[in-house]
Amino acid sequence: KCSATTYVRRYGENKKVTLVKNFQLLLNVYLHWFAAADAALTDNLQSVALSKLIMQLWPWLPHSGELKELVLQVCCHHSEHSFAVCQQFAGLFSGYTHSLLQLIIKLVVAETTKVKANNVESFPIISAGLRIVMNCCSCAEGRVTIIKAHMLDMFDSLHPFHLKSPKVKADILRSWLQFWELFSRYPEGAHTRNLRALCDVILRSPPRSTTRMLTLRILRNMCFLGSNRSALMTSNDFICTIDAIVGERLDSSTASNAKQKYVSYEEQLI
Repeated sequence: KCSATTYVRRYGENKKVTLVKNFQLLLNVYLHWFAAADAALTDNLQSVALSKLIMQLWPWLPHSGELKELVLQVCCHHSEHSFAVCQQFAGLFSGYTHSLLQLIIKLVVAETTKVKANNVESFPIISAGLRIVMNCCSCAEGRVTIIKAHMLDMFDSLHPFHLKSPKVKADILRSWLQFWELFSRYPEGAHTRNLRALCDVILRSPPRSTTRMLTLRILRNMCFLGSNRSALMTSNDFICTIDAIVGERLDSSTASNAKQKYVSYEEQLI
């Protein structure tokens, strides 16, 4: 028994490629085996076994982008269909220094902050990783892990929330906003933060753009948390943003069968 790095150094690149291909073959069989709607892992012992299996494979992920993507697909599939799996992904097992969810969060953040994060190889990994994290929001253990990992700090350095940061691919930004929007539906993720940046993005984005709609939903979710009301009502950025939305003229040219042309969001609401 040896680590992935030791194995590659001892047996060479050819042996590594063969082993990685075997991993991919087995994972493909595994993924198709559990693809049936009634094959979800609902047993805690099975979920623990899956988590430990993935963590044993984890050191091999840097050696193959395809293996990395496939492992995340397996995790995404199971966390999508099983609450027990989400709980075990967030659990810390004896003998391990990190939970599987912590490893996934670190991977997603690292891929997002890479200099070449805009390439076609990074997006499937970021998208699948964030989907797993979103699935794990369903359990308290997952939400605690996300908070402890300071995942929302990513928006402090992510364009357009931080204008001096390099622009990221639109798909990557949308995936991160989808995560924040879902996480903000829970009290742990709905606390007011980046309020000025949120309002700035709303005002600078086109009315029907995905970025604007997701950002508006995040702000809306914050409004549902009672402890946020004081901070929101005393925020000049929030008040100015609401005033701008209410007073903004609508482009009704795309409305079909419209008998009346609305001239503002307020009139449309009424």
